[in-house]
Amino acid sequence: MAEHPEIDRLVHRVARRHDGFLARNIAVRGLGIVAGTSALASLVWVLRGYPVPALVPLAILSVGIVTGIGWWVWKRMRLAAAVRETDRFFDLKDAIASARHLAATRPDEPTTTLQWEWLKPRLAACDPGTIRSPFPRRSAGASAGLLLVAVWLGLMPPSPQVLAAQKEARETRERVAESKQELEKLIGEMEKDITAPEEREAVKMDEFRRMVEAINESGDKADAARQFARIEQKLRDASKALDQRRDEETMHLASKELAKAEETEPRQLGKKMEAKELKEAAEMVEKLAGKKLDKQDLKDAKTPEEKKQKLSEAKKELAKMRAVSKRLAAAGKQRQGARNAQGQQNGQNAQGQGNQGENQQGQMAEGNGQQAEPLEDLMAELDDAAAEVEKELQEIELDPDAEKGDEAAMEKANGVLGKLGKHMKGMHGKRMAKGKLDQLRDALAQAGSFSQGQSQMLGLAEEPGGRKAGVGTDESRRQERDNSQKNGQLTELKGQHGEGPSLSSVEEADSGAGVSGRRGDIRQREFARQTESFVQRDDVPESLKLGVRNYFENLQSAQPAAKEDK
Repeated sequence: MAEHPEIDRLVHRVARRHDGFLARNIAVRGLGIVAGTSALASLVWVLRGYPVPALVPLAILSVGIVTGIGWWVWKRMRLAAAVRETDRFFDLKDAIASARHLAATRPDEPTTTLQWEWLKPRLAACDPGTIRSPFPRRSAGASAGLLLVAVWLGLMPPSPQVLAAQKEARETRERVAESKQELEKLIGEMEKDITAPEEREAVKMDEFRRMVEAINESGDKADAARQFARIEQKLRDASKALDQRRDEETMHLASKELAKAEETEPRQLGKKMEAKELKEAAEMVEKLAGKKLDKQDLKDAKTPEEKKQKLSEAKKELAKMRAVSKRLAAAGKQRQGARNAQGQQNGQNAQGQGNQGENQQGQMAEGNGQQAEPLEDLMAELDDAAAEVEKELQEIELDPDAEKGDEAAMEKANGVLGKLGKHMKGMHGKRMAKGKLDQLRDALAQAGSFSQGQSQMLGLAEEPGGRKAGVGTDESRRQERDNSQKNGQLTELKGQHGEGPSLSSVEEADSGAGVSGRRGDIRQREFARQTESFVQRDDVPESLKLGVRNYFENLQSAQPAAKEDK
């Protein structure tokens, strides 16, 4: 009806009026639904003591807005419904619907013109502003109440238990992070301290560094404890793999045997072994290697004295080696005998298993990963090689022109000395590595306790100025000495036992009752003083004073006299 735009404007205004009422009702009721849903969702957190996350009401509000807009679009008034509502509300007897129909189907007929002339004056009186819709008070009140409840639940603080749990989780995360940082720092310091090749081969710090870096900074104490326990178990296994108790016992026996020697060098070597200074002991063992005695040198000697001097030097070097090898071989035999005795006691099967277990306790060959030779076998091999060198040296001394020489025997002895020194250096490296692993394990246990809140301080790595020995001095700051005192010199004190201001004394069993009566004597005198002070008071009646005096006199007369100590 382009010819009569007044009808379209009226219909559209009526439609907008009803759509506004629809939007208002949807907003009021939708607010109640959103508030109620938020309140129910908030109860899930509030009943457990937790604060309501801000994302929950925001998500519910967003869903409610989208749903409300969709519902409004679905339910808003269409054009046909607006035409019918306009005719109904303004009581036009379907005039607008008829006029639109006639204008669309028969625009040039007189009927259409008559219909418009009848409708036109009535359209001016139609005001869409007179259309009313009751406000949903009950829905608005319910929505307001639910909104207040939702806001109250949303702003409710967490319970004390949850606050304590959150604080504990936060502190646990901080403690785990601090423990992780301290452990990484400690591992870094250990890596700097590990400079010897044998120590680097015995322990690999990179693996433990990766394990520490992989620690999850969780706020759960149980999870943190499991992580630290897992790493501690790895450290315990690594430390157990470096156990060399068997070789340490053999080394202890060797130190005792070397201490019995008359020579100085074996005793010094024994002291190094006893003090577990194995690196220095290995260097001393390697220095025992003798020089080759070439028979051609003996033949080329110009004088018998020169030949005798060379033989004497070879004997001295061999004597040093034999003084050590005999003692070491004796210690190895003791260790082997003790092991065989233990194997016989436990049975043949237990012996085989025990020997296999001892051979697997960290005895790995350097460089190729094979099992190393036991220490007592190396000691026995050294003694055999030294004995062979001694035998061949005697043959050379008797017959310098003999074909047989001691070059091979001396090379073998020197090789065994090198193997023994290398084995001892490996023991030193394993011992140092095991000490560092134990230190790291203790630090890890301390870090685990700190993460659980069982300790309040954590200082795994030493800081400058802390956790170290202090500095002392014996310098006295006193300018003068007090002549009236002994200044700490107690040698001039004199006295006799049993004499002095003691309240009790000891009697001999055959000289008296065995109990001193001096304490009772003092008590009697104390009672007498109390009685006198009471009787001398002015505020006490005379009758009461007389009664007290008679009471104590009768009491003292009834008790036997106490004997004085002599």
